[in-house]
Amino acid sequence: SDVYYNIDGPEGPKAETRKIDPSYFDLPVMLQWKTSYWQRLRFYVLTGAQVSVNMVRTEKVKDNPQLIKLNRYDGALVFGFGCNKYGDKIKFSPEVRYKLGLTNVYVPDNTTFGNAISRLSSQVISISFNFE
Repeated sequence: SDVYYNIDGPEGPKAETRKIDPSYFDLPVMLQWKTSYWQRLRFYVLTGAQVSVNMVRTEKVKDNPQLIKLNRYDGALVFGFGCNKYGDKIKFSPEVRYKLGLTNVYVPDNTTFGNAISRLSSQVISISFNFE
């Protein structure tokens, strides 16, 4: 993902872009509420919390003031809904989830443009299709 922000320079405000490529290992704890089984179909709603660990090594980022530094851990709330469609020999389950990050993962240490970013948190919408 990209982070966009403005900085004030001698010529006036200038837009800057920095690339962030984190790769997270997620550990969700979810509760699921299901409807009654009806015509081979069952709807559900889920909610819970999630802890994420950034698996990207930060040695390259540590001493470079041009790169954006991120915390290793992130906490989030997760909400979603979906359904289970039962066939003769398969089960099809489409699902939509929304993840709202609660923590500020931005670390302003030794960055050139650290004052331009006040908060950086994750927001993810995922759509999945499961076949069993």
